[in-house]
Amino acid sequence: MRSFVYSANPARTIFGPGAIGELRTEIERLGKRRVMIIAGPELADAAARAQEVLGSLVVAGFDGVAMHTPVEVTERA
Repeated sequence: MRSFVYSANPARTIFGPGAIGELRTEIERLGKRRVMIIAGPELADAAARAQEVLGSLVVAGFDGVAMHTPVEVTERA
C-alpha cells in the first residue's frame, strides 16, 4: 500500500428561512473582507440578495458560470 495524506477543509452549513441574512456575519467570522459573487443566470435573484446583504464586501460579480468550468469561462470571470 502506498502512503498518502488526505486533507479536507471543515464545512459549515447554515440552513433555514432567512439564512441568507447571516451571510455577512459568516464572511466576517472567517476574517474575510472582499467577496466575489459567482452565480448562473437562473440564480440572479439570489445573487442580487447576497450582494444586498454583503454590501461593501462585494468587489466583483460574475453571472456566466458553466458546468465543469471551461477555461474560457474561468478567464472571463
